[in-house]
Amino acid sequence: MGETIYVIDPARCTECVGHFDEPQCVVVCPVECIDPDPAIPETHPQLLAKLARLRRDHPELYPHGAGAAHEA
Repeated sequence: MGETIYVIDPARCTECVGHFDEPQCVVVCPVECIDPDPAIPETHPQLLAKLARLRRDHPELYPHGAGAAHEA
């Protein structure tokens, strides 16, 4: 059995806006290898809009409701 490898799906990544002050993948990565993708720059409002869209389109991922995120 090989080593476990995790991949972040940019289509589903909201950088934890509305939930945490910084992306949690960055916080827990033991080798500090998570960097923003310069090919996919997103503003805070764009990330909040993505979160709202994901909550609407994938309610199974958000069992606590499809409401808007908490804005920091």
